[in-house]
Amino acid sequence: MRDDRSVTPPPIRPPSPTYLSLAAQAPLRIGEPSASKKLLVLDLNGTLLHRSPHNPRPKTRHQQPQEDRPRDEQGNWLPRLRPVHPRPYMRAFRSYLFAPQTSAWLDVMVWSSAQPHSVGDMVDRCFGEEKEKLLVIWARDTLGLSSDHYHRKVQTVKDLAKPWAFLSQKSAHIPSSPHSSIASTPRTSPEPSSPTRPSDDSIPMTPQSHSALTTLLLDDSPRKAELQPYNHVCIGEYSGERRAKDLESLQKEQEWQTAVDARQQLDAQMAHLSHPLLPDSPEALAPKDDAEPIPDGDGLEEGASAAAETSKKRKRKEKKLQKRAALLEQLEVGGKPQGSYDETLLAVIGVLDEIKSQANVAAWIRAGGLWGPVGPPEARSANVQARVEKHDNKLALAGQRTSESTPAAEEAAAQSDGSDLSVKNAPTTASAVQPADEETDKPRKRKKKRQRMRDSTGDQEAQPAEVVDVGNDEETAAPVSSSPAHSTDIEKTVERPQVMWFEDEQVLNHWATRGRKALDELGIPVEHGIER
Repeated sequence: MRDDRSVTPPPIRPPSPTYLSLAAQAPLRIGEPSASKKLLVLDLNGTLLHRSPHNPRPKTRHQQPQEDRPRDEQGNWLPRLRPVHPRPYMRAFRSYLFAPQTSAWLDVMVWSSAQPHSVGDMVDRCFGEEKEKLLVIWARDTLGLSSDHYHRKVQTVKDLAKPWAFLSQKSAHIPSSPHSSIASTPRTSPEPSSPTRPSDDSIPMTPQSHSALTTLLLDDSPRKAELQPYNHVCIGEYSGERRAKDLESLQKEQEWQTAVDARQQLDAQMAHLSHPLLPDSPEALAPKDDAEPIPDGDGLEEGASAAAETSKKRKRKEKKLQKRAALLEQLEVGGKPQGSYDETLLAVIGVLDEIKSQANVAAWIRAGGLWGPVGPPEARSANVQARVEKHDNKLALAGQRTSESTPAAEEAAAQSDGSDLSVKNAPTTASAVQPADEETDKPRKRKKKRQRMRDSTGDQEAQPAEVVDVGNDEETAAPVSSSPAHSTDIEKTVERPQVMWFEDEQVLNHWATRGRKALDELGIPVEHGIER
Protein backbone atom coordinates (compact mmCIF):
# COMPACT_ATOMS: atom_id res chain seq x y z
CA MET A 1 0.00 0.00 0.00
CA ARG A 2 1.78 3.12 -1.19
CA ASP A 3 1.75 6.42 0.59
CA ASP A 4 -0.04 9.27 -1.15
CA ARG A 5 2.60 11.12 -3.14
CA SER A 6 0.70 14.24 -4.24
CA VAL A 7 2.42 17.59 -3.87
CA THR A 8 -0.83 19.25 -2.76
CA PRO A 9 -3.35 16.54 -1.86
CA PRO A 10 -6.72 17.29 -3.43
CA PRO A 11 -9.79 17.18 -1.20
CA ILE A 12 -11.44 13.80 -0.86
CA ARG A 13 -14.56 13.57 -2.97
CA PRO A 14 -17.39 11.56 -1.46
CA PRO A 15 -19.17 8.78 -3.35
CA SER A 16 -22.54 9.64 -4.85
CA PRO A 17 -25.72 8.87 -2.88
CA THR A 18 -26.83 6.53 -5.67
CA TYR A 19 -23.61 4.54 -5.36
CA LEU A 20 -23.86 4.33 -1.57
CA SER A 21 -27.45 3.16 -1.84
CA LEU A 22 -26.46 0.38 -4.22
CA ALA A 23 -23.54 -0.68 -1.99
CA ALA A 24 -25.83 -0.76 1.04
CA GLN A 25 -27.84 -3.64 -0.39
CA ALA A 26 -27.52 -7.07 1.18
CA PRO A 27 -25.00 -9.39 -0.51
CA LEU A 28 -26.58 -12.06 -2.69
CA ARG A 29 -25.05 -15.16 -4.23
CA ILE A 30 -25.84 -16.36 -7.75
CA GLY A 31 -25.83 -19.90 -9.05
CA GLU A 32 -24.18 -19.36 -12.44
CA PRO A 33 -21.16 -16.98 -12.51
CA SER A 34 -21.49 -16.31 -16.24
CA ALA A 35 -24.96 -14.86 -15.61
CA SER A 36 -23.27 -11.79 -14.08
CA LYS A 37 -19.92 -11.30 -15.79
CA LYS A 38 -17.40 -9.38 -13.72
CA LEU A 39 -14.86 -6.70 -14.71
CA LEU A 40 -11.36 -6.72 -13.19
CA VAL A 41 -9.49 -3.40 -13.49
CA LEU A 42 -5.77 -3.92 -12.87
CA ASP A 43 -3.18 -1.43 -11.72
CA LEU A 44 0.45 -2.15 -12.63
CA ASN A 45 3.27 -0.58 -10.62
CA GLY A 46 3.16 -1.65 -6.99
CA THR A 47 0.27 -4.01 -7.68
CA LEU A 48 1.44 -6.54 -10.27
CA LEU A 49 5.11 -5.58 -10.30
CA HIS A 50 7.91 -3.48 -8.85
CA ARG A 51 9.77 -0.90 -10.89
CA SER A 52 13.31 -0.21 -9.74
CA PRO A 53 14.17 3.46 -9.27
CA HIS A 54 16.07 5.33 -11.95
CA ASN A 55 19.84 4.96 -11.77
CA PRO A 56 21.31 8.38 -12.58
CA ARG A 57 24.08 8.17 -15.14
CA PRO A 58 27.21 10.32 -14.82
CA LYS A 59 26.91 13.41 -16.98
CA THR A 60 29.64 14.30 -19.45
CA ARG A 61 30.35 17.65 -21.02
CA HIS A 62 29.52 16.52 -24.54
CA GLN A 63 26.96 13.86 -23.73
CA GLN A 64 24.99 12.67 -26.74
CA PRO A 65 21.39 11.39 -26.43
CA GLN A 66 21.09 7.63 -26.41
CA GLU A 67 19.39 6.28 -29.52
CA ASP A 68 17.80 3.45 -27.55
CA ARG A 69 15.65 5.91 -25.61
CA PRO A 70 12.02 6.01 -26.74
CA ARG A 71 10.42 9.11 -28.26
CA ASP A 72 6.83 10.32 -28.22
CA GLU A 73 4.78 11.07 -31.32
CA GLN A 74 6.25 14.57 -31.47
CA GLY A 75 9.80 13.18 -31.43
CA ASN A 76 10.61 14.26 -27.89
CA TRP A 77 12.82 12.07 -25.75
CA LEU A 78 10.94 10.04 -23.17
CA PRO A 79 12.38 9.02 -19.79
CA ARG A 80 14.36 5.81 -19.78
CA LEU A 81 12.42 2.69 -18.91
CA ARG A 82 13.02 1.38 -15.43
CA PRO A 83 13.69 -2.32 -14.73
CA VAL A 84 10.47 -4.22 -14.13
CA HIS A 85 10.13 -7.15 -11.71
CA PRO A 86 6.79 -9.02 -11.72
CA ARG A 87 5.23 -10.00 -8.42
CA PRO A 88 5.49 -13.65 -7.27
CA TYR A 89 2.93 -15.98 -8.89
CA MET A 90 2.33 -13.49 -11.73
CA ARG A 91 2.54 -16.27 -14.32
CA ALA A 92 -0.06 -18.35 -12.47
CA PHE A 93 -2.23 -15.25 -11.99
CA ARG A 94 -2.11 -14.51 -15.73
CA SER A 95 -2.95 -18.10 -16.61
CA TYR A 96 -5.92 -17.99 -14.24
CA LEU A 97 -7.28 -14.73 -15.67
CA PHE A 98 -7.23 -15.96 -19.26
CA ALA A 99 -8.22 -19.58 -18.72
CA PRO A 100 -11.36 -20.38 -20.76
CA GLN A 101 -13.24 -21.26 -17.58
CA THR A 102 -12.39 -17.83 -16.10
CA SER A 103 -12.99 -15.83 -19.27
CA ALA A 104 -16.56 -17.12 -19.26
CA TRP A 105 -17.31 -14.87 -16.27
CA LEU A 106 -14.48 -12.30 -16.17
CA ASP A 107 -13.38 -9.36 -18.34
CA VAL A 108 -9.92 -7.90 -17.65
CA MET A 109 -8.50 -4.46 -18.39
CA VAL A 110 -5.44 -2.45 -17.31
CA TRP A 111 -5.66 1.09 -15.95
CA SER A 112 -2.39 2.62 -14.80
CA SER A 113 -1.49 6.15 -13.78
CA ALA A 114 1.94 5.75 -15.39
CA GLN A 115 2.75 7.35 -18.73
CA PRO A 116 1.92 5.36 -21.89
CA HIS A 117 5.48 4.33 -22.81
CA SER A 118 6.03 2.91 -19.31
CA VAL A 119 2.65 1.18 -19.36
CA GLY A 120 3.55 -0.54 -22.61
CA ASP A 121 6.76 -1.94 -21.12
CA MET A 122 5.07 -3.09 -17.90
CA VAL A 123 2.21 -4.77 -19.76
CA ASP A 124 4.71 -6.62 -21.96
CA ARG A 125 6.56 -7.91 -18.91
CA CYS A 126 3.42 -9.01 -17.07
CA PHE A 127 1.25 -10.35 -19.88
CA GLY A 128 3.51 -10.98 -22.88
CA GLU A 129 1.58 -12.13 -25.93
CA GLU A 130 -1.55 -12.57 -23.84
CA LYS A 131 -1.91 -8.79 -23.57
CA GLU A 132 -4.15 -9.06 -26.63
CA LYS A 133 -6.71 -10.73 -24.37
CA LEU A 134 -7.04 -7.58 -22.26
CA LEU A 135 -10.27 -5.71 -22.86
CA VAL A 136 -8.48 -2.36 -23.02
CA ILE A 137 -5.23 -0.79 -21.76
CA TRP A 138 -5.36 2.71 -20.30
CA ALA A 139 -2.47 4.90 -19.16
CA ARG A 140 -2.02 8.29 -17.53
CA ASP A 141 -3.49 10.07 -20.53
CA THR A 142 -6.94 8.73 -19.55
CA LEU A 143 -7.17 10.36 -16.12
CA GLY A 144 -8.26 13.82 -17.28
CA LEU A 145 -5.22 15.59 -15.84
CA SER A 146 -4.07 19.07 -16.78
CA SER A 147 -0.84 19.40 -18.73
CA ASP A 148 0.92 20.56 -15.56
CA HIS A 149 -0.31 17.68 -13.42
CA TYR A 150 0.32 15.15 -16.16
CA HIS A 151 4.10 15.50 -15.70
CA ARG A 152 4.04 15.77 -11.90
CA LYS A 153 3.52 13.24 -9.13
CA VAL A 154 0.06 14.29 -8.10
CA GLN A 155 -2.59 12.20 -6.39
CA THR A 156 -4.86 10.70 -9.03
CA VAL A 157 -8.28 9.11 -8.78
CA LYS A 158 -9.66 6.36 -10.98
CA ASP A 159 -13.33 7.10 -11.50
CA LEU A 160 -14.82 3.76 -12.49
CA ALA A 161 -17.70 5.59 -14.14
CA LYS A 162 -15.30 6.27 -17.05
CA PRO A 163 -14.70 2.63 -18.07
CA TRP A 164 -18.35 1.84 -17.35
CA ALA A 165 -19.47 4.54 -19.79
CA PHE A 166 -16.87 3.62 -22.39
CA LEU A 167 -17.57 -0.11 -22.31
CA SER A 168 -21.29 0.55 -22.34
CA GLN A 169 -20.91 2.61 -25.52
CA LYS A 170 -18.87 -0.09 -27.19
CA SER A 171 -21.26 -2.87 -26.24
CA ALA A 172 -24.18 -0.83 -27.61
CA HIS A 173 -22.23 -0.06 -30.83
CA ILE A 174 -22.79 3.65 -30.34
CA PRO A 175 -20.49 5.81 -32.54
CA SER A 176 -17.90 7.23 -30.21
CA SER A 177 -16.04 10.52 -30.13
CA PRO A 178 -12.33 10.61 -31.06
CA HIS A 179 -11.36 10.53 -27.37
CA SER A 180 -13.85 7.97 -26.12
CA SER A 181 -11.21 5.23 -26.07
CA ILE A 182 -9.34 7.20 -23.44
CA ALA A 183 -12.32 7.78 -21.20
CA SER A 184 -13.21 11.30 -22.33
CA THR A 185 -9.91 13.00 -21.59
CA PRO A 186 -10.36 16.77 -21.16
CA ARG A 187 -8.88 19.13 -23.71
CA THR A 188 -6.25 20.25 -21.22
CA SER A 189 -4.66 16.80 -21.19
CA PRO A 190 -1.84 15.83 -23.55
CA GLU A 191 -2.76 14.08 -26.73
CA PRO A 192 -3.21 10.36 -26.03
CA SER A 193 -0.11 8.46 -27.03
CA SER A 194 -0.42 5.02 -25.50
CA PRO A 195 1.00 2.54 -28.04
CA THR A 196 -0.54 -0.39 -26.18
CA ARG A 197 -4.16 0.76 -26.26
CA PRO A 198 -6.08 -1.29 -28.84
CA SER A 199 -8.04 0.55 -31.49
CA ASP A 200 -11.80 0.82 -31.09
CA ASP A 201 -12.48 -1.91 -33.63
CA SER A 202 -10.00 -4.37 -32.10
CA ILE A 203 -11.37 -4.33 -28.55
CA PRO A 204 -13.04 -7.68 -27.76
CA MET A 205 -16.25 -6.37 -26.25
CA THR A 206 -18.59 -8.07 -23.86
CA PRO A 207 -22.33 -7.75 -24.49
CA GLN A 208 -22.82 -6.90 -20.80
CA SER A 209 -22.56 -3.39 -19.41
CA HIS A 210 -20.50 -3.15 -16.23
CA SER A 211 -21.27 -1.20 -13.07
CA ALA A 212 -20.69 -1.21 -9.33
CA LEU A 213 -22.48 -4.54 -9.28
CA THR A 214 -19.77 -6.25 -11.32
CA THR A 215 -16.50 -4.31 -11.03
CA LEU A 216 -13.38 -4.91 -8.96
CA LEU A 217 -10.44 -2.46 -8.98
CA LEU A 218 -7.15 -4.02 -7.87
CA ASP A 219 -4.83 -1.23 -6.75
CA ASP A 220 -2.31 -0.70 -3.95
CA SER A 221 -3.22 2.99 -3.45
CA PRO A 222 -6.14 3.50 -1.04
CA ARG A 223 -7.26 6.85 -2.48
CA LYS A 224 -7.41 5.71 -6.10
CA ALA A 225 -10.99 4.50 -5.62
CA GLU A 226 -12.42 7.14 -3.31
CA LEU A 227 -15.42 7.62 -5.62
CA GLN A 228 -16.27 3.89 -5.60
CA PRO A 229 -14.56 2.64 -2.41
CA TYR A 230 -16.51 -0.62 -2.17
CA ASN A 231 -15.39 -1.75 -5.61
CA HIS A 232 -11.76 -1.49 -4.55
CA VAL A 233 -9.65 -4.41 -3.39
CA CYS A 234 -6.63 -2.69 -1.90
CA ILE A 235 -3.48 -4.79 -1.60
CA GLY A 236 -0.03 -4.24 -0.16
CA GLU A 237 2.49 -2.51 -2.38
CA TYR A 238 5.07 -4.76 -4.01
CA SER A 239 8.03 -2.62 -3.02
CA GLY A 240 11.77 -2.98 -3.32
CA GLU A 241 11.90 -4.17 0.28
CA ARG A 242 9.31 -6.87 -0.39
CA ARG A 243 11.17 -7.99 -3.52
CA ALA A 244 14.44 -8.16 -1.55
CA LYS A 245 12.76 -10.64 0.82
CA ASP A 246 11.57 -12.71 -2.14
CA LEU A 247 15.09 -12.74 -3.58
CA GLU A 248 16.45 -13.86 -0.21
CA SER A 249 13.99 -16.77 -0.23
CA LEU A 250 15.00 -17.57 -3.80
CA GLN A 251 18.68 -17.65 -2.84
CA LYS A 252 18.02 -20.05 0.04
CA GLU A 253 15.95 -22.24 -2.26
CA GLN A 254 18.71 -22.31 -4.89
CA GLU A 255 21.40 -23.06 -2.31
CA TRP A 256 19.36 -25.95 -0.99
CA GLN A 257 18.79 -27.34 -4.48
CA THR A 258 22.50 -27.04 -5.24
CA ALA A 259 23.24 -28.93 -2.02
CA VAL A 260 20.76 -31.68 -2.93
CA ASP A 261 22.30 -32.06 -6.40
CA ALA A 262 25.79 -32.19 -4.88
CA ARG A 263 24.67 -34.83 -2.38
CA GLN A 264 23.37 -37.04 -5.18
CA GLN A 265 26.59 -36.59 -7.13
CA LEU A 266 28.67 -37.31 -4.02
CA ASP A 267 26.74 -40.48 -3.24
CA ALA A 268 27.19 -41.72 -6.80
CA GLN A 269 30.93 -41.00 -6.79
CA MET A 270 31.52 -42.58 -3.39
CA ALA A 271 29.59 -45.65 -4.47
CA HIS A 272 31.73 -45.91 -7.59
CA LEU A 273 34.98 -45.59 -5.64
CA SER A 274 34.05 -48.11 -2.96
CA HIS A 275 32.22 -50.67 -5.12
CA PRO A 276 34.33 -53.84 -5.79
CA LEU A 277 34.63 -55.16 -9.34
CA LEU A 278 32.29 -58.01 -10.16
CA PRO A 279 33.82 -61.05 -11.87
CA ASP A 280 31.72 -60.65 -15.01
CA SER A 281 31.99 -56.84 -15.20
CA PRO A 282 33.63 -55.27 -18.28
CA GLU A 283 36.33 -53.81 -16.06
CA ALA A 284 37.23 -57.27 -14.67
CA LEU A 285 37.28 -58.85 -18.15
CA ALA A 286 39.50 -56.12 -19.58
CA PRO A 287 43.15 -57.03 -20.39
CA LYS A 288 45.46 -56.77 -17.39
CA ASP A 289 48.39 -54.43 -17.31
CA ASP A 290 50.80 -57.38 -17.09
CA ALA A 291 49.50 -58.70 -20.41
CA GLU A 292 50.79 -55.61 -22.16
CA PRO A 293 54.36 -55.36 -23.50
CA ILE A 294 56.85 -54.44 -20.86
CA PRO A 295 58.00 -50.90 -21.55
CA ASP A 296 61.63 -49.86 -21.53
CA GLY A 297 63.21 -47.67 -18.89
CA ASP A 298 61.84 -44.40 -20.22
CA GLY A 299 58.38 -45.90 -20.39
CA LEU A 300 58.61 -46.99 -16.78
CA GLU A 301 59.45 -43.46 -15.68
CA GLU A 302 56.59 -42.00 -17.70
CA GLY A 303 54.20 -44.61 -16.28
CA ALA A 304 55.30 -43.87 -12.73
CA SER A 305 54.86 -40.13 -13.32
CA ALA A 306 51.36 -40.63 -14.77
CA ALA A 307 50.40 -42.89 -11.85
CA ALA A 308 51.62 -40.30 -9.36
CA GLU A 309 49.62 -37.56 -11.15
CA THR A 310 46.52 -39.76 -11.16
CA SER A 311 46.95 -40.42 -7.46
CA LYS A 312 47.21 -36.69 -6.76
CA LYS A 313 44.05 -35.99 -8.77
CA ARG A 314 42.22 -38.73 -6.92
CA LYS A 315 43.26 -37.34 -3.55
CA ARG A 316 42.24 -33.80 -4.55
CA LYS A 317 38.89 -35.15 -5.74
CA GLU A 318 38.34 -37.06 -2.51
CA LYS A 319 39.26 -33.99 -0.48
CA LYS A 320 36.82 -31.88 -2.49
CA LEU A 321 34.08 -34.45 -1.95
CA GLN A 322 34.79 -34.47 1.77
CA LYS A 323 34.40 -30.68 1.91
CA ARG A 324 31.11 -30.94 0.04
CA ALA A 325 29.95 -33.62 2.43
CA ALA A 326 30.77 -31.42 5.42
CA LEU A 327 28.89 -28.50 3.86
CA LEU A 328 25.90 -30.69 3.10
CA GLU A 329 25.82 -31.93 6.69
CA GLN A 330 25.66 -28.33 7.91
CA LEU A 331 22.78 -27.55 5.53
CA GLU A 332 20.90 -30.69 6.46
CA VAL A 333 20.99 -29.87 10.17
CA GLY A 334 18.47 -27.09 9.66
CA GLY A 335 16.44 -29.02 7.12
CA LYS A 336 15.00 -27.66 3.91
CA PRO A 337 14.48 -23.89 4.20
CA GLN A 338 10.88 -22.77 4.00
CA GLY A 339 10.88 -20.13 1.27
CA SER A 340 8.46 -17.34 2.10
CA TYR A 341 7.25 -15.55 -1.03
CA ASP A 342 4.68 -12.81 -1.28
CA GLU A 343 1.34 -14.61 -1.79
CA THR A 344 -0.81 -11.57 -2.50
CA LEU A 345 -1.71 -12.64 -6.05
CA LEU A 346 -2.71 -16.09 -4.78
CA ALA A 347 -5.00 -14.34 -2.30
CA VAL A 348 -6.47 -12.22 -5.10
CA ILE A 349 -7.26 -15.40 -7.04
CA GLY A 350 -9.06 -16.67 -3.95
CA VAL A 351 -11.06 -13.44 -3.72
CA LEU A 352 -11.98 -13.66 -7.41
CA ASP A 353 -13.08 -17.24 -6.92
CA GLU A 354 -15.62 -15.96 -4.38
CA ILE A 355 -16.65 -12.77 -6.18
CA LYS A 356 -17.63 -14.69 -9.31
CA SER A 357 -20.64 -15.99 -7.35
CA GLN A 358 -21.67 -12.58 -5.97
CA ALA A 359 -24.49 -10.57 -7.54
CA ASN A 360 -23.29 -7.25 -6.07
CA VAL A 361 -19.53 -6.75 -5.70
CA ALA A 362 -19.86 -3.41 -3.89
CA ALA A 363 -22.31 -4.84 -1.36
CA TRP A 364 -20.08 -7.87 -0.72
CA ILE A 365 -16.99 -5.75 -0.06
CA ARG A 366 -18.92 -3.25 2.06
CA ALA A 367 -20.33 -6.09 4.18
CA GLY A 368 -16.80 -7.25 5.03
CA GLY A 369 -16.48 -10.00 2.44
CA LEU A 370 -12.74 -9.44 2.09
CA TRP A 371 -12.28 -10.61 5.67
CA GLY A 372 -13.73 -14.01 4.77
CA PRO A 373 -14.88 -16.42 7.46
CA VAL A 374 -12.01 -15.29 9.69
CA GLY A 375 -13.51 -11.85 10.25
CA PRO A 376 -11.83 -8.58 11.31
CA PRO A 377 -9.63 -8.66 14.45
CA GLU A 378 -12.12 -6.53 16.40
CA ALA A 379 -14.96 -8.91 15.63
CA ARG A 380 -12.79 -11.91 16.49
CA SER A 381 -11.86 -10.37 19.84
CA ALA A 382 -15.51 -9.62 20.54
CA ASN A 383 -16.52 -13.19 19.72
CA VAL A 384 -13.86 -14.59 22.04
CA GLN A 385 -14.91 -12.26 24.84
CA ALA A 386 -18.55 -13.19 24.32
CA ARG A 387 -17.73 -16.90 24.60
CA VAL A 388 -15.66 -16.28 27.73
CA GLU A 389 -18.50 -14.25 29.24
CA LYS A 390 -21.05 -16.97 28.53
CA HIS A 391 -18.71 -19.57 30.02
CA ASP A 392 -18.23 -17.44 33.15
CA ASN A 393 -21.98 -17.01 33.49
CA LYS A 394 -22.53 -20.76 33.27
CA LEU A 395 -19.88 -21.39 35.93
CA ALA A 396 -21.37 -18.70 38.14
CA LEU A 397 -24.85 -20.15 37.80
CA ALA A 398 -23.60 -23.66 38.53
CA GLY A 399 -21.69 -22.41 41.56
CA GLN A 400 -24.72 -20.55 42.83
CA ARG A 401 -26.91 -23.63 42.56
CA THR A 402 -24.30 -25.74 44.33
CA SER A 403 -23.90 -23.26 47.18
CA GLU A 404 -27.66 -23.01 47.65
CA SER A 405 -27.90 -26.77 48.20
CA THR A 406 -25.34 -26.89 51.04
CA PRO A 407 -26.32 -26.68 54.74
CA ALA A 408 -24.20 -23.56 55.15
CA ALA A 409 -26.03 -21.86 52.34
CA GLU A 410 -29.40 -22.89 53.78
CA GLU A 411 -28.43 -21.49 57.17
CA ALA A 412 -27.25 -18.22 55.58
CA ALA A 413 -30.49 -17.99 53.63
CA ALA A 414 -32.50 -18.51 56.80
CA GLN A 415 -30.64 -15.68 58.53
CA SER A 416 -31.04 -13.35 55.56
CA ASP A 417 -34.13 -11.25 54.95
CA GLY A 418 -33.95 -12.00 51.24
CA SER A 419 -33.37 -8.39 50.23
CA ASP A 420 -29.63 -8.70 49.76
CA LEU A 421 -27.03 -11.26 48.80
CA SER A 422 -24.10 -11.57 51.14
CA VAL A 423 -20.76 -11.11 49.37
CA LYS A 424 -19.25 -14.07 51.20
CA ASN A 425 -21.97 -16.36 49.86
CA ALA A 426 -21.91 -14.92 46.33
CA PRO A 427 -20.08 -16.59 43.43
CA THR A 428 -16.45 -15.58 43.36
CA THR A 429 -16.14 -15.08 39.60
CA ALA A 430 -15.50 -11.52 38.45
CA SER A 431 -18.55 -11.54 36.21
CA ALA A 432 -20.84 -12.04 39.18
CA VAL A 433 -19.42 -9.23 41.32
CA GLN A 434 -21.61 -6.11 41.22
CA PRO A 435 -20.02 -3.36 43.38
CA ALA A 436 -21.87 -0.10 43.91
CA ASP A 437 -19.01 2.25 43.14
CA GLU A 438 -18.58 2.55 39.34
CA GLU A 439 -15.85 5.16 39.52
CA THR A 440 -13.25 3.20 41.48
CA ASP A 441 -14.00 -0.49 41.05
CA LYS A 442 -11.93 -2.14 38.29
CA PRO A 443 -13.91 -5.41 38.02
CA ARG A 444 -17.02 -3.37 37.22
CA LYS A 445 -15.20 -1.66 34.35
CA ARG A 446 -14.06 -4.99 32.92
CA LYS A 447 -17.66 -6.13 33.07
CA LYS A 448 -18.80 -3.12 31.05
CA LYS A 449 -16.05 -3.62 28.49
CA ARG A 450 -17.04 -7.24 28.01
CA GLN A 451 -20.67 -6.23 27.68
CA ARG A 452 -19.81 -3.75 24.93
CA MET A 453 -17.86 -6.39 23.06
CA ARG A 454 -20.67 -8.90 23.41
CA ASP A 455 -23.19 -6.36 22.16
CA SER A 456 -21.13 -5.82 19.00
CA THR A 457 -21.32 -9.51 18.10
CA GLY A 458 -25.05 -9.42 17.57
CA ASP A 459 -26.33 -11.53 20.50
CA GLN A 460 -30.04 -11.35 21.24
CA GLU A 461 -29.41 -9.30 24.39
CA ALA A 462 -27.23 -6.83 22.50
CA GLN A 463 -28.15 -3.19 22.11
CA PRO A 464 -28.52 -1.69 18.61
CA ALA A 465 -25.10 -0.87 17.19
CA GLU A 466 -23.97 1.68 14.64
CA VAL A 467 -21.55 -0.22 12.40
CA VAL A 468 -18.92 1.63 10.40
CA ASP A 469 -18.70 0.30 6.86
CA VAL A 470 -15.87 -2.19 6.76
CA GLY A 471 -14.73 -2.60 3.14
CA ASN A 472 -10.94 -3.02 3.10
CA ASP A 473 -10.63 -1.85 6.73
CA GLU A 474 -11.62 -3.81 9.82
CA GLU A 475 -15.10 -3.42 11.26
CA THR A 476 -15.82 -1.27 14.30
CA ALA A 477 -19.07 -1.03 16.24
CA ALA A 478 -20.29 1.37 18.91
CA PRO A 479 -23.40 0.32 20.89
CA VAL A 480 -26.06 2.97 21.40
CA SER A 481 -26.25 3.59 25.15
CA SER A 482 -27.96 6.15 27.35
CA SER A 483 -24.97 6.30 29.68
CA PRO A 484 -22.07 8.57 28.69
CA ALA A 485 -19.03 6.81 27.27
CA HIS A 486 -15.72 7.03 29.06
CA SER A 487 -13.32 9.45 27.38
CA THR A 488 -10.51 6.89 27.53
CA ASP A 489 -12.58 4.41 25.52
CA ILE A 490 -13.29 7.05 22.88
CA GLU A 491 -9.62 7.97 22.64
CA LYS A 492 -8.61 4.33 22.18
CA THR A 493 -11.18 3.89 19.42
CA VAL A 494 -9.98 6.98 17.57
CA GLU A 495 -6.25 6.46 18.00
CA ARG A 496 -6.10 2.77 17.13
CA PRO A 497 -5.07 2.43 13.44
CA GLN A 498 -7.40 0.49 11.19
CA VAL A 499 -6.01 -2.81 9.94
CA MET A 500 -6.32 -3.62 6.25
CA TRP A 501 -7.53 -7.08 5.28
CA PHE A 502 -4.24 -8.05 3.64
CA GLU A 503 -2.29 -7.07 6.78
CA ASP A 504 -4.03 -9.82 8.75
CA GLU A 505 -2.05 -13.05 8.38
CA GLN A 506 -5.04 -15.32 9.00
CA VAL A 507 -7.18 -13.57 6.40
CA LEU A 508 -4.42 -13.51 3.78
CA ASN A 509 -3.65 -17.19 4.35
CA HIS A 510 -7.33 -18.06 3.96
CA TRP A 511 -7.59 -16.42 0.55
CA ALA A 512 -4.17 -17.68 -0.60
CA THR A 513 -5.20 -21.24 0.28
CA ARG A 514 -8.39 -20.81 -1.70
CA GLY A 515 -6.39 -19.36 -4.58
CA ARG A 516 -4.11 -22.40 -4.65
CA LYS A 517 -7.17 -24.64 -4.73
CA ALA A 518 -8.65 -22.67 -7.64
CA LEU A 519 -5.40 -23.02 -9.59
CA ASP A 520 -5.25 -26.75 -8.89
CA GLU A 521 -8.80 -27.19 -10.18
CA LEU A 522 -7.78 -25.53 -13.45
CA GLY A 523 -4.56 -27.53 -13.71
CA ILE A 524 -2.38 -24.40 -13.42
CA PRO A 525 1.04 -24.93 -11.73
CA VAL A 526 1.43 -22.93 -8.52
CA GLU A 527 4.95 -21.57 -9.11
CA HIS A 528 6.33 -18.33 -7.72
CA GLY A 529 8.27 -17.56 -10.92
CA ILE A 530 10.72 -15.18 -9.20
CA GLU A 531 13.88 -14.45 -11.20
CA ARG A 532 16.88 -12.28 -10.55
